[in-house]
Amino acid sequence: MALAKLLLKHIRENELVRPGDSIVIGVSGGADSVALLHLLYELRHDLGIQIHVAHFNHRWRDSADDDEEFVRRQARKLGLSCTVGRARIKGAKSTKGSAEERAREARIKFFRKIVDKIGAHKVAVAHTKDDLAETVLMRIIRGTGIQGLQAIRDSVNLDGVIFLRPLLEIPKQELLTYLKGRNHTFRNDPTNRDLDFFRNRVRHKLLPLLRKDYNPQIDDALINLSHTAAWDYIFVRQQTAHGFRRTCKFNETKGKIDLDIADFLAESAALRNMVLRKIYQDLTGNTRQLTRTHVRAVEEALEQGGKGPAVTWPGGITIRRSRGRLTFVKPDKP
Repeated sequence: MALAKLLLKHIRENELVRPGDSIVIGVSGGADSVALLHLLYELRHDLGIQIHVAHFNHRWRDSADDDEEFVRRQARKLGLSCTVGRARIKGAKSTKGSAEERAREARIKFFRKIVDKIGAHKVAVAHTKDDLAETVLMRIIRGTGIQGLQAIRDSVNLDGVIFLRPLLEIPKQELLTYLKGRNHTFRNDPTNRDLDFFRNRVRHKLLPLLRKDYNPQIDDALINLSHTAAWDYIFVRQQTAHGFRRTCKFNETKGKIDLDIADFLAESAALRNMVLRKIYQDLTGNTRQLTRTHVRAVEEALEQGGKGPAVTWPGGITIRRSRGRLTFVKPDKP
């Protein structure tokens, strides 16, 4: 079956888009994103969607402006509108909280602005099957729980914007074959070989070693682990929601959550951990900065008894004990 037909089947079966949707496609100019652009362009009538091209220029390299102009030309050839964003992302590339993360945050902000400006419904980005395997392995190396093992999904809400990853079941090599067969050109990003980037070290050094010396099917093994974790996490999330309702009250207006200590301590240790993570998620919108150390600090405060010292979580979340409850408060809230 042709690649476009396989993609159409996947999109329809998973209800990634609906007729009438306006889709912003993130196009860097690289092979994966150019393939995504042309595939969705081919399928636009079958899917009943409108397409808008978006390119974010990080200004990391001398060829960045050429990449930008390449994407503009691609959009013009297809008769599509195109929006470009620019930013100069500074900082060490290989450190935690580095340029990689700041660039990601800048892109999400850029896409959010486009969605709001043109009234789009979703943003499509070109993560592939290879990217999924890499991401699972990266999270294992850095340390993760069942939630992190889910890695990237084909549809996710990030800060109010729905991001689609329709190529997650397609290997990069199939996209290269597709582009070659249709004489579609693309840009080669030299930073994809830069080993200062953690992902590139995993891609070009660690995964080839694992395939050669340990498991030739390591990519499939990592992806299967991700899918299994995703199914298991559905159950975990349901149980966490029940535990949260039993132990907590969320005052969204005041930006605070009250936790009943007695009810909370009656729950299992595993559920307590997940409830605390949910509290942080509800107050901040994500759990990226929350570590086991932060969760343990709350447990230790409970073990001390009495009022105990105030505990602070990342993002300025303060936690205080009073009259049989813990109160979690966002910054600048009463």
